[in-house]
Amino acid sequence: MSSRQNIPTTGSNLVMVPLAKLKKSPKNVRKMPHSLSEIDALAASIASLGVLQYPIVEPETDGKGKPTGAYLVNAGEGRRLAQLLRAKRKEIRKDEPIPCILDTTHNATEISLAENAIRASMHPADEFEAFAELHNAHGMSAEDIAARFGVTASVVKQRLKLGAVSPALLTLYRGEEINLEQLTAFAITDDHARQEDIARAGVFIALGHRGDARIARGYLRPEDRLPEEGDTPEGNHPRPMPQPAPGTKGLSAALVADLTAHRTMAMRNDLAQAPELALVALTHALASRAFGYGTRSCPDITVREASLTQEAYGIEESLAGSAVAARHASWAERMPEKRDELWSFIAALAMDELVALLAHCVSLSMPCSIPARPHWNASIGTVLRGLCSSI
Repeated sequence: MSSRQNIPTTGSNLVMVPLAKLKKSPKNVRKMPHSLSEIDALAASIASLGVLQYPIVEPETDGKGKPTGAYLVNAGEGRRLAQLLRAKRKEIRKDEPIPCILDTTHNATEISLAENAIRASMHPADEFEAFAELHNAHGMSAEDIAARFGVTASVVKQRLKLGAVSPALLTLYRGEEINLEQLTAFAITDDHARQEDIARAGVFIALGHRGDARIARGYLRPEDRLPEEGDTPEGNHPRPMPQPAPGTKGLSAALVADLTAHRTMAMRNDLAQAPELALVALTHALASRAFGYGTRSCPDITVREASLTQEAYGIEESLAGSAVAARHASWAERMPEKRDELWSFIAALAMDELVALLAHCVSLSMPCSIPARPHWNASIGTVLRGLCSSI
């Protein structure tokens, strides 16, 4: 009895092949290997939903044309690798029976080409909405969805946010009337009416470097704008538009303030969960003033450099004063010329350099510790004593 006859079947061409007997086919036309993330995602999907499309195999033969007992996967190499990954994780046995379609009739190269070439990728908008349906209609959390599809929870949350954008705007995205970056800008609010108001005005709201609203215009052509309620098909009787607020050209001041507040609150929440990023933002705010880039920054933190020359003439020439000046000069030489480049410079610093720069900037704000200053309160004195004892 041949090895092929020993493989159990459940249909005319469906065979159950032990995983260990499945091999990569030399006839598979896909030469670029699957990425690790692709295999991981496929393994998660198979673990959750099973194999939705069976691999297509043919018996392996030796030089004399006799079956070796193994099977070559002409279509479905990614699924084979995903199953091997599951076996490595001990989710399934190494000899787990894998359902496969046995095809010895058609040309193996043609099968592989059809598998890889004759298919259309899912549009990202469809994926956003599908994730949103799993979350909203089926009660799956971002963590649950991430585990089933082999992605991170943060990726799922981003897609859920995009899936919550107005269907009218997703239609524009599908039609390539707006790009992904512009679609993301609409997701700053979950209110579809507000999103569409922005689309009708043809503007996007973003948070400026000082936390204010930055309005970008001209993203939509007149013919692409969403129809107003009350418009006739001919467009002869458009709904009266409210008078624009000063400086917004059609976007009300209340809407600008509302969207800015939502955007700011979201950033506060995200920043609170990213301490390393918060450290970069804090250092950026302090360095902006310490090295003459300006006094306003985001986050809005004001630190005043305390001069000691009025208290002690020539103090800059002391040992400590010289060390502070040398440290400042060393950092100043590394600082970029343009203010817009400061964030990138600070964000690229290694953690030890980042905290060193932060410590230098904070040190410049230390006031002259004269106990008799009448405007000092007890809390400031307590902090000074704590710093002195720690140093």
